[in-house]
Amino acid sequence: MGTASLIISIIALVISLCIMPLTLFPLLSLLVFPLITMVSILALVGLILGIVDWVSRHKKGLKKEKAIAGAICSAIAMLIIIFWTIVNIVFLGIGIAMNL
Repeated sequence: MGTASLIISIIALVISLCIMPLTLFPLLSLLVFPLITMVSILALVGLILGIVDWVSRHKKGLKKEKAIAGAICSAIAMLIIIFWTIVNIVFLGIGIAMNL
């Protein structure tokens, strides 16, 4: 499960880094929203798998490096998603206010 968590987390992190700057453009933001949702779900699944694997390996006394790496990558992906969502909302709010 540690390898699965790490792979899912890295995929979520890479996709989030690639698509988040596109959300700054209003039209592209609407087109990219389903992808953002998918990446959010991937990051959440990676985080849950990483934490579950981390705890189970801790109880068994096994190495937990992959589980920790998976959980950290997922957390970073989630932070990037949250940051870009907030930036997008702020820019969208400024754009709407300027058009009034």
